Amino acid sequence: YKGPEMIIEIANDAILSSWGKTRDVIGKSIFTVLPEIASQGFDKILSDVYKTGKAFHSYEMPVTLIKNGKNELIYYSFIYQPQRNIKNEIEGVAVIANEVTPQAIYNKKIKESEENFRQLAELMPQLISNADENGRSFFYNQNWLNYSGLSFETLCTNGWKSTVHPDEVKEVRNRWQHSVSTGKDFEMELRLLNKSGEYKWHLSRA
Repeated sequence: YKGPEMIIEIANDAILSSWGKTRDVIGKSIFTVLPEIASQGFDKILSDVYKTGKAFHSYEMPVTLIKNGKNELIYYSFIYQPQRNIKNEIEGVAVIANEVTPQAIYNKKIKESEENFRQLAELMPQLISNADENGRSFFYNQNWLNYSGLSFETLCTNGWKSTVHPDEVKEVRNRWQHSVSTGKDFEMELRLLNKSGEYKWHLSRA
């Protein structure tokens, strides 16, 4: 885009297709071609890049465009960077953008699924945790923190097995390794240390 009016100087077929426009947009202001983006804050972003010379990066940003008379939500990863002349003066803004709508929607669904799991885990009265195949835990629900009296960071660093009674640690490790190697469920009755320094019996399933 050239000048403070952001006149479209060059637009390849990929971006024109993503916009739902043809080559007759060349020579027009981006805000005339896509007036809906101004209300989404892109006028300020482009203006800031043009005035300050500081590039702007975005990852999977949602943009609503009007295509065929209908609003369509599209996701872009892009960079706006100042375009300079031979005198090193800013004369426009260069844009490199990738449409990543399918990927962004997929990532959004994964995030929503994870949030739903965490909400469910916090509502359950049991001690809930998540671990990788090596037994390194990366999630504990609030009941784990309440029971053990340990912080989330401590549990993640030391692992829930650090709260297991010493007499059962070896068997826990053996059963865990067997479960990982065979794909069979882990199930064991064991004692876990609480914040009062007492070991209480639990049925653990993983």
